[in-house]
Amino acid sequence: MNLTRLAPTALLAAAAVAVVGAGVTGGHDHTHTAALDEDVAAVAGFTKVAFTDRWLVVVNVLPAEPMYSPDEVAHDHPTWGEMAIEGEGSPTGPGVRHVEAHVYDRTTGLPVDRPVPALEVLVHATGERLPIPAVLMQDVNIGEADLHFGDNVALPGDTDLTVTVTIADEEVSLDGHLD
Repeated sequence: MNLTRLAPTALLAAAAVAVVGAGVTGGHDHTHTAALDEDVAAVAGFTKVAFTDRWLVVVNVLPAEPMYSPDEVAHDHPTWGEMAIEGEGSPTGPGVRHVEAHVYDRTTGLPVDRPVPALEVLVHATGERLPIPAVLMQDVNIGEADLHFGDNVALPGDTDLTVTVTIADEEVSLDGHLD
């Protein structure tokens, strides 16, 4: 599908629906995740949507996802996970979540790779502020329509979080709870 041929309003709506849907499932088949071996708390996360004057921002906090280089994707053909386009993703592990921000230009409806946003998670229980590397990536199956920023990061369970995304001179802060 040629993304540039869709009407911007339709694309914006489609992108938001697609990303929210991907956020609910983690963007991959859960038969390959901790869901088979661990309880629901191991995979629970949240998806939040916000608008600024220029951007549509969709934030997902999901189970950790394996991160691959473009060479690894070409050679190994993984069936789920993320391909790091710029930067290097962090590994998965106990207590690790995948924090991602999808940023769309509200005028064109297209996902953007510039400007690179600043990402931060505030853990309410401890007051700790965790900067999240803004690795530019895309899902290994969805491809360029899933262009987004983020990384895997250790986060405590059963806590409230605020994810702040700063793009140029605009900022959104989205609250959520991890089980």
